[in-house]
Amino acid sequence: MISGPLTYTTLREHLREIINDSCKFSQQEFVAWCGREWFRYEDTDITDNELEVAIQIATEIEMEWDIYIGSCYTRKELSSLDFTQVTLPKSYFVKWLEDLNNLK
Repeated sequence: MISGPLTYTTLREHLREIINDSCKFSQQEFVAWCGREWFRYEDTDITDNELEVAIQIATEIEMEWDIYIGSCYTRKELSSLDFTQVTLPKSYFVKWLEDLNNLK
């Protein structure tokens, strides 16, 4: 499980770890962390630009995971799927890291 708050820096580090195959967590754990963390700020007025960008990217990551799961697996497959074994294409993470860097 990933701990710690969502920040621009932590999101960037986790994306790099996934891209470099050096993470000690599953993509499912990463997506769950993104979801937990962006939701903490749902009704908050964010004044920190870096945090706002991190929240945007974390929200997109969670949504893309749901879209990917829904489009790649049948209902029957989902009922027995080990989500810790699901991996999004690496290109997704590269794009999110690029977006994170470009939006800063």
